[in-house]
Amino acid sequence: MKKWMKRTLLITVIFAVSLVTTAYANQMVAAPGSSDDPLVSKSYVDQAMQQLRQEQAAFINQQIQSQLGNITPQPGTSGSTAVQVMELKAGQAIYGKEGTQFIVRTGKVKVIAGAKGDGIPDLTSGSDLKGNQQVELNHLLLVPRTDKRGLKVADDSPSSAFIIVIGDYE
Repeated sequence: MKKWMKRTLLITVIFAVSLVTTAYANQMVAAPGSSDDPLVSKSYVDQAMQQLRQEQAAFINQQIQSQLGNITPQPGTSGSTAVQVMELKAGQAIYGKEGTQFIVRTGKVKVIAGAKGDGIPDLTSGSDLKGNQQVELNHLLLVPRTDKRGLKVADDSPSSAFIIVIGDYE
């Protein structure tokens, strides 16, 4: 055979093999974005995450609301959780009901014992304050029972006392 025919035949064979190989390779590689090769952008992922967060928040809020609807007050518990700042003058007293909390901010204040002589728990120091014992400033006190426990501003107090009250009182 002639030299130029050999070259033409060789070039044609190489071209045909490369064409078949390319076609076969294209069939093997999945198209971008198909189920075989999912292609996603950052904006798509951000959007999907935002939607998921919203769905989760809605679900959580729904669960919270349904649980709050199932809550019923227990007998004997305080109905008020309002926070009030009371100013008491020397000699004035305040009596807490079950669950009432006191925080003495200023002034000289003493404990009024309950009907059986019980004191008021000082949750800050972890102690029980007995009747006529002075209350430390900024300590959290909890009235455990409605039995006339309370606080009284000392008669010799140089100024009025400010007491934060959380709950029901008389």
